[in-house]
Amino acid sequence: GFVSSQQNPVLPNATPANNGSYSVTVSNGNCTATGSVTFTDITAQPATPQISGGGTFCEGDAVQLTSSNYSGANVDYIWTTPNGLDTLTSAGFAINPVTASDSGDYSLVVVVNGCASLASNTELVDVQAQPMAPAPVATYGDPNNCEGDTLFLTATGDPSYSYNWTGPNGFVSTQQNPVLPNATPANNGSYSVTVSNGNCTATGSVTFTDITAQPVTPQISGGGTFCEGDAVQMTSSNYSGANVNYIWSTPNGLDTLTSAGFAINPVTAADSGDYSLV
Repeated sequence: GFVSSQQNPVLPNATPANNGSYSVTVSNGNCTATGSVTFTDITAQPATPQISGGGTFCEGDAVQLTSSNYSGANVDYIWTTPNGLDTLTSAGFAINPVTASDSGDYSLVVVVNGCASLASNTELVDVQAQPMAPAPVATYGDPNNCEGDTLFLTATGDPSYSYNWTGPNGFVSTQQNPVLPNATPANNGSYSVTVSNGNCTATGSVTFTDITAQPVTPQISGGGTFCEGDAVQMTSSNYSGANVNYIWSTPNGLDTLTSAGFAINPVTAADSGDYSLV
């Protein structure tokens, strides 16, 4: 539908619809002459890209912004980022690991065979600070690690953050530094703690397996009525372990032995009284 009476017409904002053959007729008022020219090189502007993949992330996460693929002899994907322009030859923009400096708006222009699209929609990448790893530690109150004392769990970090512990025997706690009184071997195992600053989390774990079961309460026998000069033999079952001590409480004080049984030979009046064993 193009017509013009100008000698040298101009067609602004041309599109591929303007490709084709143009004819011109010139007249001096009496006679005419005609010429034509064909132009078919106008290339369509690439479709405006649509990108996705923004959102809220924690430092160290992997971010993948995506766009559909474009076809052409030469295709460039020009990303506008908080850190400047980045030109890629394939769709998609990866940030791994993401840092605080990557926070901001992202958009894309696609250039196909030298023709640029309009700018895409904007995607926001919001990078939140990652809390410090909690580095948990487990310590026990009894240096000999005998059951019945207190197991102390500690996690480094900001006390204003939230802490969630899990562990053996159904243990859970929301304290930063929980305490387990009257610990038993059932409390041996791995303890994990997750710290959260409200947006991001970090996790650590510690294993404690040193709590030793309390020995079975000993049963002793051999008491009774004796005459001076008799031989008395108190007996107890044997206990196994790297270091076993039998501590007898007698009328004459404590007596520590390394084997079961307590012999008095000969017995005297001074030996009369109660005997017990730990």
